[in-house]
Amino acid sequence: MAHNYRLICDFHVGYDDELEELVWDLNGMTVYTWVNNAPYPSVQGKLIGHVQGMPGSEPENIHFSSLSYDLEGNYTCKVRTQKGTAERSFYLHVVEIGESPYETDVTLLSKHQPSFGEGSKYNLYDGTDYDVPGGPEDDPVLLEGGGENEEDPGCTLVWDFRTPAIYPRPNVTCGYYSYLHDDVVEPLPAGLTLRQFTNGSWQAFLEGTHIEVSRVPPTSRLGCSIGIPDTSYRKIVKFEDGFTIDELIDTKGCPALERHETTSSLRVIYLEAQHTCRDTVVPTNRNLPAKAAVRCPLDHAAVFPDGSMEWDWEAQLACGDQEDAWREVTETEDGRHVMGDALDVETLPICVIGVNSGDRPTPIVWGSLVLLVAPLLLVPS
Repeated sequence: MAHNYRLICDFHVGYDDELEELVWDLNGMTVYTWVNNAPYPSVQGKLIGHVQGMPGSEPENIHFSSLSYDLEGNYTCKVRTQKGTAERSFYLHVVEIGESPYETDVTLLSKHQPSFGEGSKYNLYDGTDYDVPGGPEDDPVLLEGGGENEEDPGCTLVWDFRTPAIYPRPNVTCGYYSYLHDDVVEPLPAGLTLRQFTNGSWQAFLEGTHIEVSRVPPTSRLGCSIGIPDTSYRKIVKFEDGFTIDELIDTKGCPALERHETTSSLRVIYLEAQHTCRDTVVPTNRNLPAKAAVRCPLDHAAVFPDGSMEWDWEAQLACGDQEDAWREVTETEDGRHVMGDALDVETLPICVIGVNSGDRPTPIVWGSLVLLVAPLLLVPS
């Protein structure tokens, strides 16, 4: 399990004093004794079979030849001289990380095939599963997404992750890894399972965890942080494919205008544009901007947030590659198209129906509320 580890007792004896012996206790029981000038130490208790009986050099220190979990505990080094005794304690943690690697795989639901299926080396272990609170054990986990039929297979990530066998029980947090913090800054609410094997070691894993791309913070990645309590051991395992999924996560784009189309009766027509998994719009061709034509329907007035109104209103918008805001496009007298400053989509108007283009209602502005008053039309029965 482990070789050539030493537990060192560093001490100094005064020039007018003489070392008599050095004793090691484990949890209050003497397990190692070295008498000054003796060729080899005396080994007792749990250390028998796990330390070098004739270390050759530094016989006052414990030279482990092998380790076992029950060697963990509080070690006390006692140095006895002619003038007195001094001691110091150390807590020894026995940590084992299995030879199998950490594994993580993230794919789109549309392309997903189980990463760790039957025949995996992990199935060689026969242990008991313990769910981390909130995580189902057998069924695929759906996060942030409602029912499985509501998921977009092209915008849903499927995450599989496994640790090697670890002793003692590790602290594992899986979620959104931030490059700024070099850590997982937002854990997943569910999905992580811990399994204990018959030898006492543990394994953590995610299987088929579904995550919407839109829920992953931009410039973040899916990752897990693994630590072992009371030790300095720390491991970060994050997934990066270098292009496909990274691009889905990092894509910016301009706000989709469908919400305004639904709530304000605007008509929106896209050209050379495509929607992303983040409900944004990006150019189909990176060398040309995405375009959107927005207008009010016939017999509708465009009413703006400041209370002003305009009939026959329409606008041409453009969104360049890697931009996150639309810009209004105007045509100059010589026929050139000029892109203006960034446009806040919240300043787009709402469209309110009138009677007809020849009998348009007169707006009455009261604070931020706009009322349109039309002539009363009586129809005989």
